[in-house]
Amino acid sequence: MADCGSDIVLFSKIIKLPHLPRLAHFINLVVRQILSSSANVSNISECDESDAEFVFSDVIEIVRQTVKSIRQPNSESKFLELQKVVQNGMQLKLELDNVTRWNSTFKMLERFVKCENSIAAFLSNKEMPWTEIKNLRNLLEPFYFETKELEEDNKRNLYKHFRH
Repeated sequence: MADCGSDIVLFSKIIKLPHLPRLAHFINLVVRQILSSSANVSNISECDESDAEFVFSDVIEIVRQTVKSIRQPNSESKFLELQKVVQNGMQLKLELDNVTRWNSTFKMLERFVKCENSIAAFLSNKEMPWTEIKNLRNLLEPFYFETKELEEDNKRNLYKHFRH
């Protein structure tokens, strides 16, 4: 079993399966802690802090507030119509992250980057820190795929124990 809840710990003892703390959950907690820190994101690829302008939480908050404003009922339909034109007929709703959903910050940034041209056209005059947004998205990507793989492994392992 791979969860930290007391009911899961008890259940794993009853059925005589080893209890393992959920590694994917641990990775997610570490990533969340890093994102809430004051680490900078301006030049991740070169690790040069001298010209850093944004911290992780600043970039996330800029994206979050932009998504919230575009998702307002009177704005979202206009955005989706503009997106049809700018993105050659493709319409993607922007996603908002949620602290209780693993990897939701990566998914929000991923969708935001996919919609970059539409967002830039929609916001016309507003400057967005696209380099920092893409850097942060790239930083989170391996954690996203690793936790997804770990979750799948946990499901397969659990299935092996119960299929007979």
